[in-house]
Amino acid sequence: MGEIAGERDGLLAHEDDHGRPLPQDVARRKVQSQSRHRHLFLAGGDTLSAFAVFLGTTYLAASVESYAGLNVVCVLVWIVLSLMIAREYKKTKAPEQGP
Repeated sequence: MGEIAGERDGLLAHEDDHGRPLPQDVARRKVQSQSRHRHLFLAGGDTLSAFAVFLGTTYLAASVESYAGLNVVCVLVWIVLSLMIAREYKKTKAPEQGP
């Protein structure tokens, strides 16, 4: 990730919602809290993925190849969706820009 540690919505972790500096201990706790939340969601996603693979291989008798194929299909769907969204965005943005 190319972002500055603790950056959110253009504000650094050591700034409040109005851009004013926070005391050092508040800024440190804010960065630690953001890091914990990010870790919690990443670990939760990994756990759900592992649970889905476990259920698929145990109860649905799915092979590794079928999971790889499903992964390729999901990636292609995401690529197509992102291209469609980009095209629609360009359509709506073009009239606003003018000559």
